[in-house]
Amino acid sequence: MKKQAVFLVVAIIFILSIFLTACSSGNDSSNSNNAANNVASNAANNAANDAANNAASDDSTSNNASATNAAANNGDSATTVSAEEAAHRKELKGTLNIWMRAGEGVGGKPGDPFYEYIHNEFPNVVLNVQPDKDWKDITKGLASGDLPDIFFWEGPVPGILQTLNKNQYVEPLDSYLDKDPDYKNSFIPSLLEQHKVDGVTYGIPFDPMPVAIIANLDLFDKANVPYPTNDWTIDDFMSAAHKLTNKSDPKNMTAGLARNIDVEDYPRMLNFFLQAYGVKGYKEVDGKKVSNMAEDPNAITAIEKYLEVYGNNYAATLSEDQKKAMGLDTSIWDVDWEKGVSAMFVASSWAVPYDQASKSYPFKVGVYNVPSGPGGRGTLIDEIGYSIYKGSKNKDLAWDVLKFMTSQEFRNNAYTTNPDSGDKVFPFKYDENRYSFSMTLGNDYYGYGMPPFSTKYSLNEEFQTLYDGFESASQNTNNSYVTPDLLKLTQEVNSGKKQLVDALKEYDNKVNANKVLDNPPAW
Repeated sequence: MKKQAVFLVVAIIFILSIFLTACSSGNDSSNSNNAANNVASNAANNAANDAANNAASDDSTSNNASATNAAANNGDSATTVSAEEAAHRKELKGTLNIWMRAGEGVGGKPGDPFYEYIHNEFPNVVLNVQPDKDWKDITKGLASGDLPDIFFWEGPVPGILQTLNKNQYVEPLDSYLDKDPDYKNSFIPSLLEQHKVDGVTYGIPFDPMPVAIIANLDLFDKANVPYPTNDWTIDDFMSAAHKLTNKSDPKNMTAGLARNIDVEDYPRMLNFFLQAYGVKGYKEVDGKKVSNMAEDPNAITAIEKYLEVYGNNYAATLSEDQKKAMGLDTSIWDVDWEKGVSAMFVASSWAVPYDQASKSYPFKVGVYNVPSGPGGRGTLIDEIGYSIYKGSKNKDLAWDVLKFMTSQEFRNNAYTTNPDSGDKVFPFKYDENRYSFSMTLGNDYYGYGMPPFSTKYSLNEEFQTLYDGFESASQNTNNSYVTPDLLKLTQEVNSGKKQLVDALKEYDNKVNANKVLDNPPAW
């Protein structure tokens, strides 16, 4: 009805303009002609604009959702909240204790911009925010049962949540998520799924770090090796690693892979080899998980291939002695990557090299999926996430604040001050002005991973390709049941101290005796 009224008004004005134009023709001067036309034109324009504005205003309620969706680029639609939600936050009362990860930049005292931002949203909630916590503090809190209402955790999902849930430290969150489908659906589905244990959600992602292959494409060009693709295979990966390794000049070597096996502390690469051959790491016996690596031919094949490219006297990596021969500072754990002498790094967003001062990368960087095999593709995802303590006496209030802290609204609006320039900085916001996954401001370090949201970000061209690589990797998260002991045993096989099958039997016996698969390590 309103649209018909608008059409009628515009039609009348149009007819009026024709009438005025006709009356001004004939012996009238050109000035009179122009004046009449201007009056008619202005009247038509003003009336049409007024009518359109009125119609837009009248239809604002019904069209509000569409307008919000249209502005969804880079999550901008989440920058503001509804009046109802804003009013709800101001009505909330109580006290909450919150532990945030050290270096995440969220201050815990009045005057700090982040604190003020959170406090302004919840003015009647007493927020005891401690931003300088690390995993040792969490471990002590877990041991004593003395944890805050909201706490961070750091490690691979879902493994770390399995441990936290087994000890009854974390509150189930599905009843809260189901009441807020917009918030729930804002996350990348495969990421949120990794926060479930036996079908129940126990954590919310903040800084997910899916493992991918980060490539120094300058070395690919130098060796005339084709760039990786997101659908490459284990064989492609192994071939590239060997072709990219050149140790003919002891003082000017290049390696296919960064870091060496002696200092490897995460099973990132071993996991994707196992996933490529469909290795779960256990079998089911009477409803219980039993480690069966030694009797699984796919596990043996996967580990043999892993050792061929990563072990066997450092076929595609550099040993500590080789690094020293090149004059590299071996106290820097990834010095071969930082100095551009290794072509690939099995890592995540924190390993993307970037010089914040010059806003440049030291070499041409690419990010790609881990390779696939006959059993498929799967990668680990490390993360900084948040949960509600099961013993909290303010769980509903904790959910309201947790939902806010892990929302796109928070990432877009949370700000701090650059200590050098005094400028306001939004360290978690992703837009065309962002160049890296992390940001250093003074002594504070902001961000490690990518945003966990399904938003299709529009970034600057160079950074866009890096973000897209990790976003693709996040769709392939899967975790074999691997413990640190397996990695240590593969090192002994690599050095010739043990045979692979014997090492795997030892591993199976230890895992099953200690019921490790019932309580995976949080590492």
